[in-house]
Amino acid sequence: MLLSRDYTFMRTAVLPENVLEKLRQRHRKFFAPGAPPLDLKKMNLQISEEMPGKEDLVTEWVLHCLEIGVGSPRNLPFFVEAAKFFFAHFKEQLFKDVVTEYAEENSLTINPKNLLDINLYMLDDIKKIYKEEVEARTVNLLPDVLPEGSRLIYDDGAHQIVEATGIEAACALGQGTKWCTKKEAWASGYLAKGTPLFTFYRGKKKWALMTLGRPHEGAGSIEINDIKNKEMEIDDEMRGVLIKSGFMSKILEKVPISYDKEKEFLRFVGTKPSPYMEKECEENPFLAVLYAKLVIKGPFHAGERAIAEDSLRAMWYVRDVTKRRFLEAEPLIMQSGVSEQYARVLSQVNKKEYLEFMKTATGRILQDWDKTYGDYSE
Repeated sequence: MLLSRDYTFMRTAVLPENVLEKLRQRHRKFFAPGAPPLDLKKMNLQISEEMPGKEDLVTEWVLHCLEIGVGSPRNLPFFVEAAKFFFAHFKEQLFKDVVTEYAEENSLTINPKNLLDINLYMLDDIKKIYKEEVEARTVNLLPDVLPEGSRLIYDDGAHQIVEATGIEAACALGQGTKWCTKKEAWASGYLAKGTPLFTFYRGKKKWALMTLGRPHEGAGSIEINDIKNKEMEIDDEMRGVLIKSGFMSKILEKVPISYDKEKEFLRFVGTKPSPYMEKECEENPFLAVLYAKLVIKGPFHAGERAIAEDSLRAMWYVRDVTKRRFLEAEPLIMQSGVSEQYARVLSQVNKKEYLEFMKTATGRILQDWDKTYGDYSE
């Protein structure tokens, strides 16, 4: 039930004179001497003709809007049209969802069932959003014929991906969403980066938009947004689609050149071990160390061969994962000029193994170490 601010006005007929007088008292600034003329009774009758049974609440709503400076008595037809929209849709889940999201975005508290919580201007905004959402239910279906400049590149039955390389195609595929790429200027800006725009569908319904950023940029440049243009969390479903479509491999190539490498690795890989991720990481020393540190949280034996071939990553592996000597990597470490750094890492994580390493180090390394840090045995 819709509640007026005062139960006095809960009725379903033209308001009697005593109630009209109470409304005049409540909104007295409209009826004070010198105020522009406002024939409340006439307004109530006009509303009654258009919305019989709702005239009491709508009359009070109009006065409430006027009181806060929204609309004017001359706008009565607009008030009536807006109120008709409200009563036609306020019980629908879609309407409730639109109002709730509108309230959150504008830091408002609104009961979708209470007309008095929504002024005329707000209701006009909500009406536009509602119509866009209704249209989107059709527009957001995967079209049988794709716009020129786009092509279907993946379809496993449950998910589809459309690649757009043309500006008009990108704009067309953005319709029914809040993506900025539905506007030509934004679409051309993204495509100018040298990467297509990828529209993801779930069950042939528009689901997400992805851009991979410029080729030389890290994984932080990758954007994946839902149809409301909010950043999507890479959950198991999206991660699965990225893997099966081949995109995950391309994304992982960008992780080593990212500004925050660990953050981007976790964003796309997650924290659950998987055969796919293990296979992707075991041949790349950078990814292998991250997989060991962030996912396995222990030695990654399948990746140690690749790690041993990169002296810097080998030191990271010792420092962040194993906390002990990495014998397979030590010949390369001794040759690459980072043996002092390696010894320092060992001294911080495992004193005993640090001393063992120093006993087997060459005289040149011992001399360099003593010159820089002092006698290792002290």
